[in-house]
Amino acid sequence: MRGNHMPVNWLIRWMVVGMLIGSGAWVSADPVTEVEGDLEVTGVAAVGTSSPDAQHRLHVKGRVLAENGSTSNGTGRNEGLSLWTDEAFGIELHYSNSSWQTAVFGRRGDSTALTLGAYDGTISGDLADQEDFYHYLTIENSGEVGIGTESPDTNVEIDIGSNVAKGLLLEQAGATTNSARLFFRGYDPEMNKSNTILRTETRLSFRTGATVGTISGTERMSIGDDGKVGIGTTPDPTYDAILDVNGKIRLRDSADFDSAGTGNPTIWAQDDSGTSRIYARDESLNKTILSSHKDPREVDVGAISSFADTEVELPFSFAHSNPLIGKGAVVDMARAISDLESLTGRKYTYVYDISPENVVDYADWRQTVREQREYEAKMEILAASPSLEVPIAEALETVEILEATEVLQPVTRFSIDYEAGEIVEYVTDEVTVQYVATGQFETRLKTDHWFDEKTGRIYRERTLADVQVEAIPAPELPAWIVERLPKP
Repeated sequence: MRGNHMPVNWLIRWMVVGMLIGSGAWVSADPVTEVEGDLEVTGVAAVGTSSPDAQHRLHVKGRVLAENGSTSNGTGRNEGLSLWTDEAFGIELHYSNSSWQTAVFGRRGDSTALTLGAYDGTISGDLADQEDFYHYLTIENSGEVGIGTESPDTNVEIDIGSNVAKGLLLEQAGATTNSARLFFRGYDPEMNKSNTILRTETRLSFRTGATVGTISGTERMSIGDDGKVGIGTTPDPTYDAILDVNGKIRLRDSADFDSAGTGNPTIWAQDDSGTSRIYARDESLNKTILSSHKDPREVDVGAISSFADTEVELPFSFAHSNPLIGKGAVVDMARAISDLESLTGRKYTYVYDISPENVVDYADWRQTVREQREYEAKMEILAASPSLEVPIAEALETVEILEATEVLQPVTRFSIDYEAGEIVEYVTDEVTVQYVATGQFETRLKTDHWFDEKTGRIYRERTLADVQVEAIPAPELPAWIVERLPKP
């Protein structure tokens, strides 16, 4: 309806009690009133009620059907249902561009293009109080979307109010080890590389180089359910470290950061002659071994070393070097203190026994480290190649079709009675969805399988069981430690 005319090539069937034409004229419409052509109403038209709201030109009580027939003749404005106050504000269900479309729209000149919300039921006079309208979803003409706020400040803003338990949930339905994910993509001419955050079965995974719609990408960091963090690697849940880093750690506390890496305090692990040692380097490039067990014989084969003397129960040394000077030094601390004790007659080193429950068996240690290195090697392969191509016969399954049924169930909820200052318990009906077997079956892709239309291939998530690595040898300890191991 536009103005006072309802353009009708339709057949309007008023399945109503009666129709009021003008300002009080009543026309019986029992059982059907047919109108062909134009219907002109100078006052208020009422359908289904003899007591229309005088503030509206049309009052319909009951269901309304508006159709254009079986053909698609006519303009885009009358090929379905159109409700608008002017040509740029309203709602339409219409046929356009060879497809049916649903459009809800506002005016470009207004600050708000669309808002969805509700009134609290308060009636002031004949209309609901406009100030009691609650904005649940607001779309600004500038493109910002607000949820819980009518004035979003950024592209998407969610205001949870005072309920800190609410937030944003991305949930993956079905029995799957991976969750829904967030993709982040900047300018990319090929539009095929993104960064993503997703939840796997045991951790939150941060990946780069991902393809939208897949679980691809190289894992750069992860946070396990046990709170352990892995950077450059997936943290081993059996290991007691809270932070697992594969690579060097650079410490920066100065504005004079040298991007070449020649003057940054750094801590890292390095393999020296088959032994992994921890090193620290300060901004003056002084490199110090924090693992104080560098044998002097490594730099001077003729050195009289406490590491070669089994009489010394626990030898230790201090080692450092500086590339600017071009020199390095190893100080046999155990030998130096032993000589000092001989000269002074005083004791400076006290060796004690560790409690039995903290003593580590050598064979068990080697096996544990071997398994840990095997696990890390497999996780690196998984991070680099998280998906596995499978044949279509393996990817399909036949399952029974389940029908979603909404059921009202009584649930207990709580509210706050602010005047009484207490929490009140109440029972309300809540709609839940139950899935009922239909007895019909369909063939579909298995859970965690997906079809890539670009490659024509089917993939699934790769698991640890799919990854094979070459046998990793058990680690060997330095000879000076093996020589001092407890005898069986």
